[in-house]
Amino acid sequence: MTAGVEQHLCGEAAARYRAFAPTSLRSLTVPSPAFCTLSDSFLDYLESRREAVLHWLTVGTRDASGRVRRDVLDYFAERTLRYFHQRNQFIVVGSEAADDLRDVYELFVHRFAEGVQAGRGRGHLAESLGDVMAQHQARLAAYVRDLQTSNGGGDFIFAEAVNAQYTPQLQLRLFGVEAEQLREPILDLGCGPDAPLTMYLRRLGKAVVGVDRTAQASEGTFKADWFDIALEAERWGAIVSHMAFSTHFLHHHLRADGHPERYARLYLDLLAALKPGGSLFYTPGLPFMENLLPTERYIVRRRPICLPDTSPLDAAFAHHLGTSVSYACRIAKR
Repeated sequence: MTAGVEQHLCGEAAARYRAFAPTSLRSLTVPSPAFCTLSDSFLDYLESRREAVLHWLTVGTRDASGRVRRDVLDYFAERTLRYFHQRNQFIVVGSEAADDLRDVYELFVHRFAEGVQAGRGRGHLAESLGDVMAQHQARLAAYVRDLQTSNGGGDFIFAEAVNAQYTPQLQLRLFGVEAEQLREPILDLGCGPDAPLTMYLRRLGKAVVGVDRTAQASEGTFKADWFDIALEAERWGAIVSHMAFSTHFLHHHLRADGHPERYARLYLDLLAALKPGGSLFYTPGLPFMENLLPTERYIVRRRPICLPDTSPLDAAFAHHLGTSVSYACRIAKR
């Protein structure tokens, strides 16, 4: 019975995330009747299964200490962070901020249980939970305002720098390499939630691992931040990062409160992780790093990529350094 309630409530939460996924991040900070309104079918379910729902909310979600279980909080927090990064992939959410978001959802679970408990009859239930949802949105809005403080202000947070999906074939074509030419094993760094290149190469029989903070953990893919993975020396035959690592490196290089030094260290770690004869592939380019590499150890090859003249990334970088980043780069280790 409890498992059925959990499945139903998680399904309702997932449906709400899908419904609000296309909306702007700014809209989350504005009181919204749509956010506070629960569907008629969900209200019917809550009314008909009230005792079972209350039991799950007050007992089934708790650990031995009476706190809401970490996996329950992660369910909400990870989906909210995924929404944030779909709207703007450059938002930085540190470990403390991630814990703060879990706190928001722990309070939400408590308040939602109280709302179900207080709701006597369909109309009262809708009103009680509507108030809970309004308070929850206000707390999320405050959380977003806190992110503005640590991420360069509202103009940056609401810039909607959205990720794009590229086919595996297009990625390889931009790098000027065929799948069979990639030395193994292969690391797809920043593979994305669906890991299209990783899956494509695996279907071809390649030994490949995809890593991304939004990845769905499965055979061949791992959910992790690229700063947290262990890069062993001379382990990889090829490391591929299309519109991922170098895009974030550029962003932090340009950002007044960025951390380009972390990316510079990781860049050198990636090169050290290549086998002799292996290659690091990435786009856009990082000319300020490539120009420093010793030619006796590395061969730098660049392939131009045609972008619109109005490309904001290239325009910003060209303005600061007087050079384009619109190319795919291959660093071959001698």
